[in-house]
Amino acid sequence: CRPFVRGYRDGQFARTSRRTMGNAQGRIDWVRPCSVQTLGAQKLMELDLFTASEKRAYQLSMLCNVLEMFEYINRVERFQHWAYRENDLSNADVDGFYERLASDPLINWSGYTHVLRKQWQSYSVVISPFYSIEYVISWLATLIFAQKLSDKPEMMGRFKQALSQGNTKTARETFAMLDINFPFSKKEVKIARESFEKLFLHSIL
Repeated sequence: CRPFVRGYRDGQFARTSRRTMGNAQGRIDWVRPCSVQTLGAQKLMELDLFTASEKRAYQLSMLCNVLEMFEYINRVERFQHWAYRENDLSNADVDGFYERLASDPLINWSGYTHVLRKQWQSYSVVISPFYSIEYVISWLATLIFAQKLSDKPEMMGRFKQALSQGNTKTARETFAMLDINFPFSKKEVKIARESFEKLFLHSIL
């Protein structure tokens, strides 16, 4: 554990954090798979290819996957913030803190807590700290854009143009082409939440 924690303090964490949130570079290519999961799935459901029960099952599966992803990233981000702030951590300290973060009263981990305690040892946590937050940024941007597209279908042309720039543009520049401010405002986060409910909740409730 100690080399892992020292890795945060040698500047790797700071460089990653500044790149993502400060310079707003981010991995814009994450927007592509996020858009397929939202906009693409929405269009697919409009086609006369599935029964009502099949559509509901698919959308429920997507909802569960998205919620599990956000819960996991929230847990990992909280863990990394904690690990960066603390000093002189032992393996037991780290394992115990992660176990408390990951424990779910709905899941019985009896006999497998030794597995739960070690789940922080993932590639992205050790090698690329704060990597996962870029996925959340892309998801929020896609949800915001989905609502804008619903209001203005002509926005799809701007969407294709923005993504065609690849990583030659920063996240802030790419999102600006989609009429999205970055970092996101409270109003835009609210739009993302409403878009999420419209895409994943209203259709199955």
